[in-house]
Amino acid sequence: MEPLLAGKLFKAIRHDPSMFSQVFAANESVAWPNGPDLCPDVLIWGGVPPVECTATPLPLTNNPVRVPLWYYHSMETDEARTHREIGKVLEIVCDITGLTSNWNGVLMLVENAEFRGRKPFSCSIEVASDLVQTVDRWPTMIHEALHAVSAGYSSNDYQAFRGWEEGVVEKLQRLIRPIVISRLGISPEESIWQQRENLHPYNDYIDALEEVRKALGIAGDGDERQFYIRLLGIPIKDRPGLLLGMGYQRDKLPRTPFVRAFSAASAVLTRRPF
Repeated sequence: MEPLLAGKLFKAIRHDPSMFSQVFAANESVAWPNGPDLCPDVLIWGGVPPVECTATPLPLTNNPVRVPLWYYHSMETDEARTHREIGKVLEIVCDITGLTSNWNGVLMLVENAEFRGRKPFSCSIEVASDLVQTVDRWPTMIHEALHAVSAGYSSNDYQAFRGWEEGVVEKLQRLIRPIVISRLGISPEESIWQQRENLHPYNDYIDALEEVRKALGIAGDGDERQFYIRLLGIPIKDRPGLLLGMGYQRDKLPRTPFVRAFSAASAVLTRRPF
């Protein structure tokens, strides 16, 4: 059962038999004191199936047979599979960032959606139904998982500092995606997402943040990733102040270029994308 108890929410339950033994039945599933529970779909389908399932359903028969677990996995609905995949992506995102998820476990597949994915402030996750059968679902899932671990993700702050959230999340999505994809055990070519990223509506936000990062003298690679993780880990409204403080605290940093970069970026990061 351990694979079902993923993430920080179940950490104590995984490692402490006395806490695990406090399990009780609730809402057609199982739960533990202080809130942790399992989605009923996980129990219905018998556990966590492979990320990509290609099993062929068994033919109907009147003879009683013991049906193997992969048979049920092959019948998995889009919603159940997507729920499982987002849960796995979120577990990896939490591990990479060191941040805690606020996802409430509710997933909605939206037909005829005008978006790829979004995370309402009720802490659910919504994904366009026509996306979940395509490889494009992976960047979207990672993006929404990062929203789920974002500190201080509130409606008022998001509306006032939209670019400070979406720019940070989308840039970090691109930085950690190869790690997430590798841990999921799938191997799509990164180039398949190039056109999507070239036309992405949040590119202006990313460019603005990158100008500030470079003005701060923060290098790429691991330092770049940690720069964005640090931003994600504080409330949205506090992110401008963090970078401004970093600029003034660096004695060897040319002050004028930094102030210019920060001022130009602030104008971009507080407006709606075109």
